[in-house]
Amino acid sequence: MFFIYLYKILAMRHPRKLVLAGCLSALTVMTALSASLGWVAPNLISRKWTHHVTTLLFFVFGIWSLWEGFKEDGESEDLAEMEAKLDADFKSNKGDSKTKSKVSA
Repeated sequence: MFFIYLYKILAMRHPRKLVLAGCLSALTVMTALSASLGWVAPNLISRKWTHHVTTLLFFVFGIWSLWEGFKEDGESEDLAEMEAKLDADFKSNKGDSKTKSKVSA
């Protein structure tokens, strides 16, 4: 959800095509790096150590996710802050720049 708001904020300040191209290229690079690391890591590290590390990481991230879920005060505050900022930006611009660009296009 955060990435959608980030995309909207970036698209408000920069050309939408440039922001979309940046997001897609970052996704492509991240996917290529993840796939490469997933192929290389088991070949460099023994199977036994890979199993132990992945098991440990699974439990650590599971406990971390549960902790964040029970705490549940982070995202709602961030979301409210982001919506307030977007509303303030829209009211300060009064929507004139977006409306004029859409009407003239």
